[in-house]
Parts: sequence; C-alpha cells; structure tokens
Amino acid sequence: DDRARVQEIFRRTVDTGNGERTEFRFVLKDGRIRHMESEGRPIHDADGNVCKVIVVSRDITERKRIESELLELATTDSLTGLANRRYFLARLGQEHARMQRLEDQRAAVLMLDLDFFKNVNDRHGHATGDSVLKHFASLLRRGLRRIDTAGRVGGEDLVAEGADRRGHRLFDARGLISGGTTRAHCGKGHPDSPERGMHRGQQFVSQPGGDHLELLAL
Repeated sequence: DDRARVQEIFRRTVDTGNGERTEFRFVLKDGRIRHMESEGRPIHDADGNVCKVIVVSRDITERKRIESELLELATTDSLTGLANRRYFLARLGQEHARMQRLEDQRAAVLMLDLDFFKNVNDRHGHATGDSVLKHFASLLRRGLRRIDTAGRVGGEDLVAEGADRRGHRLFDARGLISGGTTRAHCGKGHPDSPERGMHRGQQFVSQPGGDHLELLAL
C-alpha cells in the first residue's frame, strides 16, 4: 500500500515541480520492516521543466519505535493494558460529539467495578489484587469489538464505550450485562478464595446536548 502512495508522490513532484516529504515502510529481504522518511528535490532544466528528482532518504525506525512507546505510555494503563483515564475520556468526548452531529446514532457506556476488591488486597496482598484486575480487564477486552474502547478510570473501576444503534443492548448482546458473578481465584493455599462479583452499571445517551463527563459523573 505504501508503494502506490510513494509512486504517486513522485509523479506529483515531476508534474508540479514541488518537492514533498513522506514516510513509508520498506521491507528487507529477510522480511523485517524499516520505517523510512524521504524527501524529493526536483532539478529543473533551462526551460524550467523537471529533468530529474533527487531523493534523500533516512531510516527513522528507531524514532517511530520511541514515538510508539511514548504514545502507549500516554494513553495506556500500565497494569491492565486498557486505555487510561485521560485517553478514555478523550475518546468518550469524541464519540459524544459525533452523536450530537448524527441524529440517528446511539452509544452505550458500561461501568464496572469489582465488589469487595479492598478485601482482596487486604487479605491476599496487592500483587494478587493486580492479578485480579488484569484478569477482569482481559475478560472485558474479549467481550468488545475492535471499534469499542475499554479503560481503567480508577482503582478497580473499569469502563467501556461503544457506538451502535442498539444503544445499551450492544453490551447485552456481547454478554457483558446479563449473567451473574465471575470467579476470581486468589491463588493456591487460600481455601477461602473469594468469589467476587463484577458490579455492572450501564448508561446510554440517545439525545444530543449535555457534557460527556456527565455520563460517568467522574
């Protein structure tokens, strides 16, 4: 897909006489992918026509790797791998603005918290509590579509948002609302491993107006 785009930029440089800078992926013989940045510099003849194009390229793979890591740090909760609070609220705001523009659109927000989570930390330690959070985060991800967003907005508070004309029935259809409790085993050697219920609360908006932060009341 990058090849066609780069070829089009080269043709445009020849036609217009204006150089352009672009980024693209380059596949090595061993299958590895390198990220490149190239800039075309047209050379004109005596009549002012482009007679050649000098292309200067450099490998920016390391820069792209660092940018990717920084983006992940800025948007991802390090423990669960879900969106962090700031990124989730930004995504929620974008979705709310989109709903205000499109009258027939609906969206759902699903809020979840782990019942008695403090007891898990107090009885079995914070490392076990972290494992429980990661487990429930993985369950939440499995129940969502690729276009949905799941986030961690507090200690044990998880939340998901999705756009769909079914509104709140979106999450019901994915099995995230109906059902009872989910077991969280706190490791061997604890015969009293508690069964923790995931408390489910839902809220959806079908009318424009208001502020997206009111949906969560955070």
